[in-house]
Amino acid sequence: MEGASSYETMARHFDVALDAKRNREEEESQWMDPDRQPYFRQFATPTSSILSAPGLPTQLKELAAKDPQTWAKIELQLQPENLLRECLTLPDLQQCKLLDGEMPMLLPEWDLPPLDFEMSLDRDPFSGRPGEWHEVPTSGFEISSHTSGAMTRDPAGMGEEFVFGSITQMPFTPGGMEDIADQRNRILDLTPEEMEKGREWVRNIKSLPHLPPDIIADATTDEFNFNSDLPSEFDEEIAVNGIGDLMDERELSLVKRLQKLGGATETKGKTQQPLSQEMHQLLEMAEFGDIYRELNPEAFFEGKPRSDTFVKISDVVDPRNVQEWAVKVDISIPIRDFADRMPNMAHKYPFELDTFQKQAVLHLENHESVFVAAHTSAGKTVVAEYAIALSLRAKSRCVYTSPIKALSNQKYRDFKKTFGDVGLLTGDIQIEPNSHCLVMTTEILRSMLYRGSEIVRDLDWVVFDEVHYINDSERGVVWEEILIMLPAQVGIVMLSATVPNAVEFANWIGRIKQRKIYVITTLKRPVPLEHHMYVCVGSKTIDKDLVIVNPKGELQTKNHAEAIEIKKEYEKRNNIRMGLSNTSRLPPKQDKTVWLAFMNYIREKDLMPVIAFVFSRNRCDELGDMICSLDLTTQKEKHTIKAFFHRVVARLNDSDRELPQIRRLEYYLERGVGIHHSGILPILKEAVEMLFQEGVVKILFATETFAMGVNMPARTVVFDSTTKHDGMEFRDLRPGEYIQMSGRAGRRGLDKTGTVIILCKMARVPDITKLNQMILGVPTKLESKFRLTYGMILQLLRVGTISILDMMKRSFSEYSNTSKAPEHEAQLKKLTSGERLTEEVACSICEVDIEGYYRAFKECKKLRRELNSAVFSLESRLLTPGRIVTTWDDIDQALRFGVIVSTPVRQANSDRYFHILEFSALGSADKTAHVKRVACGDLYKVLNAIVKVQGDMVMSEAEKVKTSTKVPKSYRELVEKISAAVVPLMKADPLSPGRDFGMTDFDILDKARDLVTRESILGSEFRCLRCPQFVEHIGKIRRKMELEEEVARLRHLLSNESLRFLPEYQQRLQVLRTLRYVTEDNAITLRARVACEVSTTEYDLLVAECLFNNIFTDREPAEIAALLSGLVFQGKTNVQLLVPPSLQEGIDQMRIVAENIGYQQRVAGMKEATTHLADELNFGLTDVVYQWCMGKSFVEIAASTDVQEGIIVRTMTRLDEVCRDVRAAAKVTGNSRLIAKMELAAKALKRDIAFIGSLYTTD
Repeated sequence: MEGASSYETMARHFDVALDAKRNREEEESQWMDPDRQPYFRQFATPTSSILSAPGLPTQLKELAAKDPQTWAKIELQLQPENLLRECLTLPDLQQCKLLDGEMPMLLPEWDLPPLDFEMSLDRDPFSGRPGEWHEVPTSGFEISSHTSGAMTRDPAGMGEEFVFGSITQMPFTPGGMEDIADQRNRILDLTPEEMEKGREWVRNIKSLPHLPPDIIADATTDEFNFNSDLPSEFDEEIAVNGIGDLMDERELSLVKRLQKLGGATETKGKTQQPLSQEMHQLLEMAEFGDIYRELNPEAFFEGKPRSDTFVKISDVVDPRNVQEWAVKVDISIPIRDFADRMPNMAHKYPFELDTFQKQAVLHLENHESVFVAAHTSAGKTVVAEYAIALSLRAKSRCVYTSPIKALSNQKYRDFKKTFGDVGLLTGDIQIEPNSHCLVMTTEILRSMLYRGSEIVRDLDWVVFDEVHYINDSERGVVWEEILIMLPAQVGIVMLSATVPNAVEFANWIGRIKQRKIYVITTLKRPVPLEHHMYVCVGSKTIDKDLVIVNPKGELQTKNHAEAIEIKKEYEKRNNIRMGLSNTSRLPPKQDKTVWLAFMNYIREKDLMPVIAFVFSRNRCDELGDMICSLDLTTQKEKHTIKAFFHRVVARLNDSDRELPQIRRLEYYLERGVGIHHSGILPILKEAVEMLFQEGVVKILFATETFAMGVNMPARTVVFDSTTKHDGMEFRDLRPGEYIQMSGRAGRRGLDKTGTVIILCKMARVPDITKLNQMILGVPTKLESKFRLTYGMILQLLRVGTISILDMMKRSFSEYSNTSKAPEHEAQLKKLTSGERLTEEVACSICEVDIEGYYRAFKECKKLRRELNSAVFSLESRLLTPGRIVTTWDDIDQALRFGVIVSTPVRQANSDRYFHILEFSALGSADKTAHVKRVACGDLYKVLNAIVKVQGDMVMSEAEKVKTSTKVPKSYRELVEKISAAVVPLMKADPLSPGRDFGMTDFDILDKARDLVTRESILGSEFRCLRCPQFVEHIGKIRRKMELEEEVARLRHLLSNESLRFLPEYQQRLQVLRTLRYVTEDNAITLRARVACEVSTTEYDLLVAECLFNNIFTDREPAEIAALLSGLVFQGKTNVQLLVPPSLQEGIDQMRIVAENIGYQQRVAGMKEATTHLADELNFGLTDVVYQWCMGKSFVEIAASTDVQEGIIVRTMTRLDEVCRDVRAAAKVTGNSRLIAKMELAAKALKRDIAFIGSLYTTD
């Protein structure tokens, strides 16, 4: 009777549970769908082995016979699989034979991983009555950094891995990807013992679903194939891991059951009974109900496609939450109650905050992310400081990132003075890495995110300074990776110069992070700017300072006209006929005369200090030599400069103090002249910056990178030129570049206006249009520079919970497509649901080939557009006003004639177009015509006929028609006159590209011949042309085909195939597979783990290949460092490379490895620009680095090359990072010899002036 009592107690427990479940009927009914219900067979007496179990009470047997449903409750608790096996019946399986209790278990014979939660029943503490069920997390700290990206995982140990992470650690789950990462992370919770059991299970079961982790769904794939067999040879561990990307173990067990049942006899005429609400509850309690909702077994067995397995771009966000994530903050209204709303600010300021700063502070207090766009020196740093103060108050962490290491050093000094608890992490410096505020470069933060640094766990805010740097072609991708990878709890503060698409950019971030981003933009400058042109020839009688844009932003055209007159007078006086080019260099003597005269003017007008922006390092040095003859400092200032400079130089050893650059710069500085560019030694650049901040440097010649520094304003900014060479060509400065540099003019609290002067040497006056565009034009938009790298692919394949497709979908480059996904879905649903929008053509003549005719016509139209674009875009005397042309919009519309009336000048980087007078129906009673703008590719034919026409008069009369309610009589008469002249010429032959236009390009001529052949076939070999209703029928076909094309286009946009970088990803993946970095199942190998360690260079694949080819192991440390310099040196040298034979052999071997990688890339179909890897290696400093590592002084190696000292030091700094990475990679492979040699190479490299500490980080 004890058994009976336990069974009855068990039944009572079920009754209590069912009562609690009934209270949640509304929640449970959400997944109920009458069209997708499972079915149960009419209940009969159970035949399971439980009834024959020894000792089973008689009462229970009677209960099973009388009330099978109550019995099912009991059986569900004891053996839930029996209920599913005997009572569960699918529509097509009602005649299947019942399975007996001796059937082999379908569950895998290995322990399933525990769930990360358990169900807990709330009870009233006084009455003990049961309440609601709720989930209680059970994972806690049972998961580690090597298996999970959850914030609840075990923390990694202290040390370097705590700060920088490790390639063995998982990154924390990015914000907005929690659901994706959770689904893919289920299988990773298995213990090693469970994994081994899983491998054994895979060996025994060959019918498991098997899909690689990155499933690429295309527009034609609507379902996954659950029945696909495993390949004959496969990696069992990969197979087990790959399953976790698709289903968990419970789902697999149910799928296996259903697959077994699927072989039974089909249903015929059996009554079906829907599953009752109570039985649904029972399934829920047996933990199978959720699987039914997900798998939809009816559709599975009937072979119906499952729409929920269609992988869509719109899966990035929930379509139900479509909204604008960017919120534009109104800063026009002052916040008068700010002090009342913020009585206890995290950081106090000694000045009144501007409105935009107050708005940012209010949002930061609510832990809301902000995007602040303002001009240079407007006070954006206040926002960054407040985010840091909030983190310090909360005892959490804040990271400040900058695009360049020099700016990080400067910000570290400033924040250290303000907050104290501040650390610095750059490629070569680690200062207090456990501080609550960390200043670092973007590359360091990216590495920490990928490698699962424990710093990220406590991260509260990340400040991105100079966000407009995302437009950098080489490093902009780093910003996008960071923004995508940041966890959900991290607040984002973005500081940028003014950009036109701040709201669009913020919308993208809000969309991928699923949070509001508050956009705060101000165009107000603390100090208004006044822009001048100084027309200078070195003569006081001619030189003149003219305001071109006043402080109100108004263009002064009269002053520009006066400058043009000065230019003409100067050219006339000096007999200059062709004028002077703005890009040509002046003779040195004239150049010096101009600059000395200009400096005298600057001194007279008291416009110092001055920043003169120059776009060449050599040009900076030349101008320093020209101006150093002037003495711009007082004796007191000379003493200050000399004392400070001597303290700086005293940190160097005796030989380094004698460097020519140091002596030359000291001479310049004592006269108030500074030089600042990448060729200057870093410690000297910092000395120049500090002296400029003190006001003792009167004129600073700098390249544009100086505009990205900390607050270093001057009274005047001077542009030596308004053109620059961008590495490919000379071009005008863009508005964003000009605004960034000119923003350094004007010292807040000292100057009423800032002065910006464009130096027009020898009366070289820029065009007024270019000046207007440069000074008052719209700054450059923030654009995506996202690109795929091997490092990114391998890191994400290593992680497994975040796919490359996830990263691509969330990139800024895909934003325009993903943001329109809900619109595309709605449009697709509209086109594919309901009745067809077009009717079929029921014609015995047309039905044979009318669709073929339409496709042939489209091909001809496409070919003609390409041909006409190439031919008619050229300047030709044949395309002048009066030329008769024809246009044809589409296949079911009539050919129209027109006359060219205007040929506007073609603008750079734009297509050519014409203005034509187009007749609606020439030769009929309809005499209407209108002027139409037509691109050259949209013309149909250009006829060998021309009429006399006054184009200006036609254009003028056409403008009157637009503004008049009635067509003027003069216009009607003009149209009639022209049409009368055109009618007799309607049958003229078309002009030929070869004969008439003189085209000699073989491709164009081949296209012309091909077009003639195709159009001949089109007009003679299709039966549908004989149909008397052809025009009507072809119109129907056109509408039908356009509908199908639109549906195909929308499906393509909603599939992964539309991803811009998907083809390149597949190509790079093929290269990685060929080189054995990943397997066919996308699992990484040892080679990939080695490549993941080399994160500081784009040549990660090349370094890994060199390691596995033993190019480094048998060489001396100095040789290894010299070879690796070829990866990081980015300068030019004209000095012939002289190295020992063994080093030359290493260079040749590295080139061979690079050529092999390039060859594999070409085989994979990658673009030509990415395949010349060997040509990108630069061994120009190999001999210099080798001599340095062998112990020579910096003075000696600097004398042996024409590369500037600053470039040498920067190369060695980057080389040190690469050596550190190679050492870490050698640890992965267990190469102890290489580890020891890399330690010796780093020791030989890091010495003397090349690695002297920054002035910003030392007292």
